[in-house]
Amino acid sequence: MLTRNAPLLLVGAGAGCVVLAALLLNWLGQSGGDWIISTDRDFANYWIASRLILSGDVLDLFRGHEVYFAQMQAVFGPDAPWRSWSYPPSYLLLMWPLGLMPYSLSLAVFLVVTLIVYLHAVSVAAGRVEANVALFLVPFICANIIYAQNGFIIGALILYGLGLRDSRPWLAGLAIGLLTIKPQLGLLLPLLLLYERRWIVILSASITAAALVLISSLVFGIEAWTGYITETIPYQAFVMRELGGSFLQLLLSLYGALRLEGVDAAVALPIHIGFAIVVLAAYGLSLFLAPDKDARSLCLVIASLLITPYSLSYDLGALSALAALWAWRLRRPTSSMGPQQLLFYLIAMLPLLQWSLAANLGLSVTPILLSIGLGLLLFEFRTRRSTSPST
Repeated sequence: MLTRNAPLLLVGAGAGCVVLAALLLNWLGQSGGDWIISTDRDFANYWIASRLILSGDVLDLFRGHEVYFAQMQAVFGPDAPWRSWSYPPSYLLLMWPLGLMPYSLSLAVFLVVTLIVYLHAVSVAAGRVEANVALFLVPFICANIIYAQNGFIIGALILYGLGLRDSRPWLAGLAIGLLTIKPQLGLLLPLLLLYERRWIVILSASITAAALVLISSLVFGIEAWTGYITETIPYQAFVMRELGGSFLQLLLSLYGALRLEGVDAAVALPIHIGFAIVVLAAYGLSLFLAPDKDARSLCLVIASLLITPYSLSYDLGALSALAALWAWRLRRPTSSMGPQQLLFYLIAMLPLLQWSLAANLGLSVTPILLSIGLGLLLFEFRTRRSTSPST
């Protein structure tokens, strides 16, 4: 197993060393560590949430943005950068231990541990990871470390859910149930599971999701869920309508691309919804045309990111892995890289491509590349089916 996935281990070891070096520089008071170990990172949300749990003030997460942000300013000072809480109470069950450690150590441990989980999920989904595939995971790994986000966890849950649905259906369902902490990324999973008749996976996912709601309600109180519905969700809708700047540079959807070009949210959202309906139809067609479960997995991840208006660059962990694996599958031993293989390698690099092109050129390339990728897959599947001998 170790030899088979040696390239994955090397990539992981390199990324882990970078995080630990940044932590050491931070402890020594060197500014070189601040680009990772900084309170100006999204991880600050998770750490503050854990501290609120431990202090008995967890409901302040769900009493409105002003109450929550006052707690953040109380810890990080009045000049703390803007942050908002966007997760359901069930997410807190995973974040609980983070506040037991000082901020810098907690951030480093969080990144390293979740990176290990992500790399294991890639190995589960791939079986064998070649050097080329591991190399094209580096953009996502770098991006998620820089953002200090939960992308490793989310990517791992998607990959576990898809990669284990044959061999370990109960575990696959557990992963899919846990993915409800970020439900917009799993919108199409029920369609896939129903089409493939994965009844055990569906049962396991349903039990897991229900258990998360029940346990979080018992631990944090039903008020946490009512606050999430009445305060957190409306505020996130406000963020989607009004927030600009770097947020729009990370937003992956057609809605985000239109907003980046200056289109008003009231116009961009209906256009996105119309586009999402077309993508949904294309995804439904892919279920019937795709030749195997790996092809259906790739189509699912692509279509999910095109349909939801709210996904960001650090949500691309599963896509980066599946796109790089598909590009490797398309390799031609006796010729150079083909255009379709190049396209999927570019898709694997989207975590950094999206941000760099959006920040420097004002162009969001993710909906363009993903639409082309899904279209080419459908064309390939249809061509293959029409030319295959009838049975």
